[in-house]
Amino acid sequence: MIGTSAIVVAIGSILTLVPTATALLRVRDGVLSEDPLEQSGPAAETLVSLGANLFQALWMIVLTGLLTVAVSDAVIGRRIRFPALWARSRPRLLPLIGLTLLQGLAMVGAVAVAIVPGVAMLVAGESGAGIAGLVLGVPIAIVVSLFLATRWQLAPCALLLEGQRVTAAMRRSWQLTRGSAWRVFGIVLLTRMVVGIMSGVFMVFFSTVSVLVVTSAQDSSDLWHVLAALAVQSIGTVIAGAILKPFDASVQVLLYVDLRIRREALDVELMRAAESDPAA
Repeated sequence: MIGTSAIVVAIGSILTLVPTATALLRVRDGVLSEDPLEQSGPAAETLVSLGANLFQALWMIVLTGLLTVAVSDAVIGRRIRFPALWARSRPRLLPLIGLTLLQGLAMVGAVAVAIVPGVAMLVAGESGAGIAGLVLGVPIAIVVSLFLATRWQLAPCALLLEGQRVTAAMRRSWQLTRGSAWRVFGIVLLTRMVVGIMSGVFMVFFSTVSVLVVTSAQDSSDLWHVLAALAVQSIGTVIAGAILKPFDASVQVLLYVDLRIRREALDVELMRAAESDPAA
């Protein structure tokens, strides 16, 4: 799992390296230049950089799918090689992307419903009512988004491991987390805190090194020096992703397995699967 994570994160980082470096240089040149044509360049380059980051986000969704299948096999002691892992995961990756987008849109919609009335009142000049609406709406938006994220936490597992459709996977996750939402929320929150802290440690270290790379160069304005600095940051991203992404995926899959054991006696099926598989 660590090797798979390192490969996928490295590919995503390499694909975004040059566009990001070019965008940073064009933004700097546009800020310093008085030519309107030069000042319009950074916008286009920034869009290219955003597109590259979006592509990297898609790669991370793919990685989540691969790791989910790998962890599910590890539960019964089976080690799966990458070709077989890719063959099993590939048909479900597009639905997984759709599931991620649908969940994101649903949560954005819920947040918008909570805060748009307050924003509309502020725009209309009713400052008192608008502030009151935001004071009430923002906490509601936070609670609703956390609630939905918790209840849909296991939807990727249902989609990848049970072959459920997108909406059916969301319903399945809702069913599995019923009565265990607080427990799932606490475990996921603790996991995100650990991943966030460790990721921050990696990023601070490698960002410091990248700054030293730039400041030590005689001319830090050319593309190669920017690429070198970004490459150092990318190395940190690859190392952090290779270690932390499998941990995060493992927690999610084990939560899914745990809830199915508690509710559906999945442990019996897993033991049968392990006994029937000579490689396990």
